[in-house]
Amino acid sequence: MPRDFDPEARRAELAEAVGRVLLRDGIGAVSVRTVAAEAGVAVGSLRYVFPTRTDLVVSAARHMLAQSRARLAALRPGSTARGFAEELVRALLPLTERTRADLEINIALVAEARAVSELRPVRDEVQAGVREAADGVVRLLRSDPPVAGPPTAAEHAAAVRLHALVDGLALGLLHHDDAGPRWQARADEAWAVLVAELDRISAEAGAVSGGGAA
Repeated sequence: MPRDFDPEARRAELAEAVGRVLLRDGIGAVSVRTVAAEAGVAVGSLRYVFPTRTDLVVSAARHMLAQSRARLAALRPGSTARGFAEELVRALLPLTERTRADLEINIALVAEARAVSELRPVRDEVQAGVREAADGVVRLLRSDPPVAGPPTAAEHAAAVRLHALVDGLALGLLHHDDAGPRWQARADEAWAVLVAELDRISAEAGAVSGGGAA
């Protein structure tokens, strides 16, 4: 290996190559040889970093997870809690080329986790991250600023419901490959459903603060 070899940079490069192979040809096409060819490196060079296909796939999954977390962390609160909540929810949907690719890769890796047990912790971390975002959105909408401490029963129920909606609507948007008018209509419909859900969560908070029933 050259003296200036950067193992972390090479890991990221190879993880991106895994994603490209997976998106183009499917998870079954991912191998040490196909990824080495995609990345333009020798098989021996790749094996120096990832001795097995499992090592390669798990690293790619963790790279995808880290990137998704970084994008969420990069979002900054706007002038209103509601505006920030909408930005968080929008970031969880496959509404851009990047987030769509992330979701397609995630789904393929979740399926692969049945055969590759090392992927299961990553799969669980992905779902935990979505749930954490849902918890944060509910807190934003139910009290501004959010109150520290464990969620109330109502907040827990609202976060579970929001998480389920995001997962279901996101998956539904992947059923259409064409990003034309038909897909846009589905995306607009999905977003309208989520906006209505955010309205409902906010209204519940208002009913509680006003002394009504949640």
